[in-house]
Amino acid sequence: MNINIQRQINIFLANYFTYLVFILVIVILSIGYLFVLKPKKEAFEENIGREAVAREQQYLALKKDLAGLEELSLAYKGIDSKNIAKLDKILPLKPDLEELMKQIEVIVFQNGLLMTSMAIREELSKTQKIGVARITLSVVGTDYMGLKTLLRSFENNLRLLDVQTVNFTPDGRSANLEINAYYQL
Repeated sequence: MNINIQRQINIFLANYFTYLVFILVIVILSIGYLFVLKPKKEAFEENIGREAVAREQQYLALKKDLAGLEELSLAYKGIDSKNIAKLDKILPLKPDLEELMKQIEVIVFQNGLLMTSMAIREELSKTQKIGVARITLSVVGTDYMGLKTLLRSFENNLRLLDVQTVNFTPDGRSANLEINAYYQL
């Protein structure tokens, strides 16, 4: 019987070999798809979905920034040119140290004082957008009230000036001042 069964199996395999190979290939491909390709496809689709959400959020943020910039542009276009010129005098686009020296001399002279020395040097700024020019100034011929008037004149000056230190010597009627002037980089 063993031989008879073996013959029947051989005949069956000979007749249906191509069909069996076809079914076996289909089963192997199906198993490969289910256990290899499908998980990779699902992970890929999930990554694409996350990336799409991130890109959408980035797009909305950029759109919001653009709307803000357009609003600022419209506001800037609405500013009178006289006011823009005034702002440029408050915080100029460059150090313009010669003009700064002239302004300081005029302020000192208008307060009836004599300037004995002035030194200006540019320093590193604390921010990347604002530069600092440090002015060291010595004046004589002042009393306490004259010094207060001088400081008020610096405060009321159109250019942004920040008095850092004041050393007043009443006996010598003199004062040493350190002033910061700012400009845009």
